[in-house]
Amino acid sequence: MSLRALVLAFAMSAPLAACGYATINYQDAKGGVLVVGDFDGASMEKAREMMIAHCGVGKFRVIKKERVVVGAENYAHSNTDYGSRTDGTKDAVKTETGNKEVTTEDSTAVTTGGETTNSVSGTRDVTEARVTYECTP
Repeated sequence: MSLRALVLAFAMSAPLAACGYATINYQDAKGGVLVVGDFDGASMEKAREMMIAHCGVGKFRVIKKERVVVGAENYAHSNTDYGSRTDGTKDAVKTETGNKEVTTEDSTAVTTGGETTNSVSGTRDVTEARVTYECTP
């Protein structure tokens, strides 16, 4: 899957996650598996409505809630730092003349040069939340 398709898929699913969603992954006469946005709140309420529609009021039992790996995605990030100028350091010098102590400061501008690039890349699992349920008599 291309990066553009991945970004588009995420952008389209983000509003769904905010308001909660549930979809059918599998169903038969004995029960099914629903994909939900999260395990609480609006997503589970929609899942409960779907289980009631399938099995009837009070005639279902949730067997398990789990996150299932459904794919993988690649990621890459790179950051480049360029040289910069700082005000530098100040050195204090104390001298004694007679009964007086005199402090003088010497400032030096410091410039660091070059550039440093740090890169990170890898692959991470893509998961979805699933609720498995069975219809009860």
